[in-house]
Amino acid sequence: ERGFDNMFKKIANLFLNETALNISDTNAPQEEILASDLAKNLNRQILTLFGEFINEDGSGVDYPGIKISPMFQEFVATTALLQFIDVGEIPDELMRPFFMNLYNALMIHGYVIKGVPTNPITRIRFFSEVGYIIGEHFYSLDDIEHGIIRNNRKNAGKRQFKNEDPRLQYCIPLDPRIHFALVCGAKSCPPIRIFTQKNCERALQRAAEGFCRNNVELDTDHNTITLSKIFEWYEQDFGANTREMLEYIAQFLEVDQQNKLYQIMQVPKLKVRYMEYDWSVNSQ
Repeated sequence: ERGFDNMFKKIANLFLNETALNISDTNAPQEEILASDLAKNLNRQILTLFGEFINEDGSGVDYPGIKISPMFQEFVATTALLQFIDVGEIPDELMRPFFMNLYNALMIHGYVIKGVPTNPITRIRFFSEVGYIIGEHFYSLDDIEHGIIRNNRKNAGKRQFKNEDPRLQYCIPLDPRIHFALVCGAKSCPPIRIFTQKNCERALQRAAEGFCRNNVELDTDHNTITLSKIFEWYEQDFGANTREMLEYIAQFLEVDQQNKLYQIMQVPKLKVRYMEYDWSVNSQ
């Protein structure tokens, strides 16, 4: 009976979304796959893959090298097993690192298999169509980021999951620092990191500090603050208004930069500007 259920699920998934990158001829395993075990196994494979093909500072990816790597083929084979897990069995403390790592790996997987989107239209399609079957449902890059990791907060004026969507039960409480950890494959994205259950808090803190150090410019002469475009796109995640967002950013700055920021914030007519986003690919 269990074998029939898995076969039916697999057939249904084929019709569910043809853009899933982990649909394969993999047979359902004879024994049940524990979601937590598969999550840890995938994390180990991602760590090995990233260590081999990503710059030490996380800023560049060797996409051609990944494509021909046996390690990548092993990773792809493992992602097929995601179809047979129950997401609800993943421990709460593992959910955030699991989905952050999976998002970053899926991004690279998509670039390797589908190619790099070259304009705003193809970029929108890439994020909405490239994904994995996980358990009984399809998860695109947008589903993972805006639905699961951002706790279904609005993106472009709408929520990723509708009220009746069964994936809502897996949404994670929002930690705004995830914006300094998710990588969209562009040069203006944060560097790629690996997150584990043990290092997640520390790694997110370091990611936030590093990102703010490189993407917050303070001009006290002209009372101007220049920020990464990410802060404009997701201002609601960092605070109820611009000043709350700036207060949030301050905690990740070094003392001298904090003082400059607070000095500018005292000015009634401070100016906040946003950097141009460099969408060129983060290849080596």
